[in-house]
Amino acid sequence: MTVWHSSDLGWSAGQDVSSAFASLLSSKKFKAGDTLVLEDTFKISGSHLRLPENFTLTAEKGAGLDVRTTSPTDTSPLFLLSNGVTVDNVTFDVVNAPKTGYSGAKPVSGTDYHTKRILVVEGDGVTVQNSAFSGNVSMHIDVLNGDRFSLDKSSFDGGFYQVRIVGGDDAKVTGSHFRKSLGDGVKTTATPDGDAPERMLVADSFFERNARDGLDTAGGFKDGQVLNSVFYDNGVSGIDIKSLYKSSSDFNASKQNHNIRISGSEFIDSPNGVVVTVLNPNGLLNKSNAHLMPHDIKVSDSIFENNTSQGGRAFLIKDGYDITWEGISLLGKVSEMRFLGAEAPTPPSGTNLGGDIETTGAPRKLSVSELWSGSTGPVAGGESDGGSGGSTEPAPEPEPAPEPEPQPKPAPEEDTSAPAGSGEMLFQRSGAMEFDGTAAKVIEVAPSAATNAQSATVSFAFNADKVSGSQGLVSKDARGSTVNDGHFTSYIKDGTLHVRYQEGSASKTLKMDGIEAHTDYDVRTSFGDGQVSLWVNDVLADSAAFKVDWMDNKEYLQIGANGWASKSGEAGFVAAFDGTISDVGITEGFNTAAAVSGADGGETGTGSTDTDSSTSAAPETGTDSSVEDTGSQQTDTTLPALADIFELDGPMEFNGSKSSVLEFAPDQALQAEAGNIAFTFNADTVSGRQGLVSKDAYGADVNDGHFTSYISNGKLFVRFQEGDASETFEVAGIEADTDYSVSASFGGGKVALRLNGELAGEADFEFDWLDNAEHLQVGANGWASKSGEAGFTDAFDGTISDFAIATGSAALSDDFLLV
Repeated sequence: MTVWHSSDLGWSAGQDVSSAFASLLSSKKFKAGDTLVLEDTFKISGSHLRLPENFTLTAEKGAGLDVRTTSPTDTSPLFLLSNGVTVDNVTFDVVNAPKTGYSGAKPVSGTDYHTKRILVVEGDGVTVQNSAFSGNVSMHIDVLNGDRFSLDKSSFDGGFYQVRIVGGDDAKVTGSHFRKSLGDGVKTTATPDGDAPERMLVADSFFERNARDGLDTAGGFKDGQVLNSVFYDNGVSGIDIKSLYKSSSDFNASKQNHNIRISGSEFIDSPNGVVVTVLNPNGLLNKSNAHLMPHDIKVSDSIFENNTSQGGRAFLIKDGYDITWEGISLLGKVSEMRFLGAEAPTPPSGTNLGGDIETTGAPRKLSVSELWSGSTGPVAGGESDGGSGGSTEPAPEPEPAPEPEPQPKPAPEEDTSAPAGSGEMLFQRSGAMEFDGTAAKVIEVAPSAATNAQSATVSFAFNADKVSGSQGLVSKDARGSTVNDGHFTSYIKDGTLHVRYQEGSASKTLKMDGIEAHTDYDVRTSFGDGQVSLWVNDVLADSAAFKVDWMDNKEYLQIGANGWASKSGEAGFVAAFDGTISDVGITEGFNTAAAVSGADGGETGTGSTDTDSSTSAAPETGTDSSVEDTGSQQTDTTLPALADIFELDGPMEFNGSKSSVLEFAPDQALQAEAGNIAFTFNADTVSGRQGLVSKDAYGADVNDGHFTSYISNGKLFVRFQEGDASETFEVAGIEADTDYSVSASFGGGKVALRLNGELAGEADFEFDWLDNAEHLQVGANGWASKSGEAGFTDAFDGTISDFAIATGSAALSDDFLLV
């Protein structure tokens, strides 16, 4: 599979490549699995340019495409995206469309916006990430019944529907910015036969000044989630949960709006925060089917704020039932709810509406940059004349945390609580762990029977870079009171530390006010014998009678986030932390201090991924991260010193999606003169291209010891690269559902590959990892990522087992090289 660069094709900056691009596709010179790297910004027009399966379109230096529509009323797609296509780091600027910033209420197609669609997704497993879209067109991305669509860290400015999801399931929209649409930021729509999106996730995103709604679910949002997102100054509402009953297909089970969870989000300066709408123009919704109207909608731990003279409301419920909220803050001129009972039978419409308001108060009056600090779109640079390039200014680097003034430690209060247990260490993660408020830094650990305890003590230290908003610390939680078997979470919210224990529908929250940024806090919290307690800096801060245990807690453990919005038993989190968390320990027994030390040898290593986004980790500490509700896999094992070996024991399951890939940040421990990479794989399919193990990036000028392994159409490839030289071993006959043991080695001027214990190839080749500063991927191919940054393509579908890297000096014996 070929990596093409625009310079290889003879393209120059600002050139019109419309005909050339179409010719490369029609002649099949661009093949399935290829990568095209745009090195500058080029002009393009045309339609129906179909990118082959597993093709990657990416760009360097913020380069991209200046799109020109051929007619204001042309509805054709510019690109059609097939199965597995990735669009990464590309700027799309529709330069001849009407300018963004339209302020009217009824935009006219062909006048206020052109009807062109830029990317039309017609395949499954398509990814768009780190890209920027601008210009008033009908749609920037139109997903037509494609499942597992992923949109991550991308920005949109203008357009009628910026992103439309039609019928596709399991879409993930994460870390993206939707600004100044003429209609809605994200719109769901059903197919003509009523097939609608299900299990959609919107997380860590910002919806700003869209003319109508940030998110409109007219096509259904069944089993959907909105997590940790901000909806600011949208014309009608932040979210409109909308059900239309106009024909029989509207009663399709997949099209309904129920089992919806909204958590950790903010709704600011819109007339309405969350709207629930039923449209019943023909009276088809009646007493016999009224149970289908929107219901089972829960909003938690969210802020509704209004700084305008007109004010606003948190909830406008036109029709619906079983719509509840908890942990809600109402700030400024904002009322709680209005119910209309407009077009649906009553009851059930109007029953079980309401919830708890946690706080009320004055508005915060935060700026846009204070509300959301996400970084979206490609890197700056590379724009040609006539196009804006669309790149997003990077978020400013945070001020370094000042050294806290030494404080005298207060005398600890006398401990009269329950007796300590055995003090056995159940979990340990020593040292300081840095978090930056993004999902990529969160550490997530799969459930383990080791932490199933009648009583235990959780201890850690933290220092927050900011204390506004909600930020998770340590969590072992999930959503839904029916699964609250010993759920636990700790977080800071607007300067208050919260530690919450849950058992069934009962809960107890321990609190301490006065938490400040850039200040060290030592936390210890215990449960057992009908009691829960919280100590901060060795002083008892709060305590209560509450019966809880972890005997049936099957949830993931998060460090640096809050797991309370995930599905029970699955990975997922919200409210990523910004700051440092150190020395996390869980010991058996009540008030047993965790003596965490990184000097005692191995630590617990984990691998897990996320959502719609790439994940990263530091192999030395087993750091990893995940996007919510992905069901990602991981291995929990003790890692010897990584200067000698890095390993992930046991089988790791991959499902062909980005969410199951394991990705680890560069680590000096793996910068070695010689090494051996060993693993076993079993592929569910051998068609197309699928990455296995990779430590690679694109660009020959950065090929400092690049390595990748992958299968492609029944062949195994193992490639070593040094500068512009490379050595690739190829083995044919790879079959699905078959175990293959791989051992790739380098050192002493040689590289070698063994398959199932037999020598498959060796060559004289000067190669080492001394300067390899790339991320390590397990279950994907990193060769299209930017050097030194996370990112991958070609996600694997199958099982990879017993992965290990052994490193040493160049004096290693031939026996080692051919293990």
